[in-house]
Amino acid sequence: GAERFGVVHIQGDVWGESFAQDVRREAQRLVGASVRVEAVAAAARTSDATARAEAVSDAVGRLRSSGLRHFLAALSYEDYVSVAVEAQRSGIMGEPGYFWAFA
Repeated sequence: GAERFGVVHIQGDVWGESFAQDVRREAQRLVGASVRVEAVAAAARTSDATARAEAVSDAVGRLRSSGLRHFLAALSYEDYVSVAVEAQRSGIMGEPGYFWAFA
């Protein structure tokens, strides 16, 4: 199984931040110290399309450089689309060895 995985959410989104905290706590409770959960927050939502695209690109870039291959994402539909498109473009979604689950 995966001993390291990322949780993706939007900065300032209470649901997403709670999801990330709960996943970390429960993974460590169930599996112990051998599991490592890294939360990656994309910048807060903005109506500026350019700023939003840059925030998503930065977050996906952090995921790619982390070496993680398993991801849980707590995102709204709009955020899901942005993250999924950028993750595919970056080669960390839709490629062998990568796993994504969305909530």
